[in-house]
Amino acid sequence: MRLYVDGKRVADGKSDGGLLPKAPANGFSIGQNSGSTVGEYESPNALTGIVDEVRLYFEAVSDDQVAKRFEDQSEMSNEPHLVLSFDDESFRDLSLFNNNGTPGNNVTFAESKFGRGAKFSGAKAGNNQEPGSSLVKPKWAEDVPIYVRAMALSGDLLFMAGPPDIIDEEQTFKQISQRDASVESLLSEQDQVILGKGGGQLLVVNAQTGKIAHQLELNSLPAWDGMALANEKLYLTTLDGKVQCFGN
Repeated sequence: MRLYVDGKRVADGKSDGGLLPKAPANGFSIGQNSGSTVGEYESPNALTGIVDEVRLYFEAVSDDQVAKRFEDQSEMSNEPHLVLSFDDESFRDLSLFNNNGTPGNNVTFAESKFGRGAKFSGAKAGNNQEPGSSLVKPKWAEDVPIYVRAMALSGDLLFMAGPPDIIDEEQTFKQISQRDASVESLLSEQDQVILGKGGGQLLVVNAQTGKIAHQLELNSLPAWDGMALANEKLYLTTLDGKVQCFGN
């Protein structure tokens, strides 16, 4: 890891644990670590200050490229995966990958060195508040035991389908941060489940309460957004190319 200030390298070092072995369960966040910690600090560890011109590249760059970026704002890659300028006072991704974000209620926008920037107050972000603390009150807040790949609503019934979620993410990240080797087998098993080992599940959830009304095992995972409702029937497209029909 290298740290640059005003285009100049001021520090560098190596991680004791190397690269992260698995994809994190928490999404990418800016201004605070709102999920499980990866160091000796308490979450959310929020920033107080202004962030501007965020870039995400999936390639190594040189000191000269970083210096040139600071001098003339030139891109360090022809294919950045995230470009946030905040000039339109939003977290809209200007790259080709459309990784748009949502600011929490601890974010306002202010003048920065390059146009507008995202100003963080240091408070806990609104999109990470506990249920009931937001001005918008949810009908319910329940975990579902699957990774949802397809979903459709009919009246008071919410249909969801996807691979099972077999891990407790908070506990798993604690084990990873503690370098607990026993967690590797569980992560490997979850990877296989997400890839389709053992099929998937179809859930029928009460849209008013969040309670699971029915649960059905599927031989194959659903395709992304591969669910439709018509004429009191549910149609589900699975990764094996089949279309399943449920209903009268």
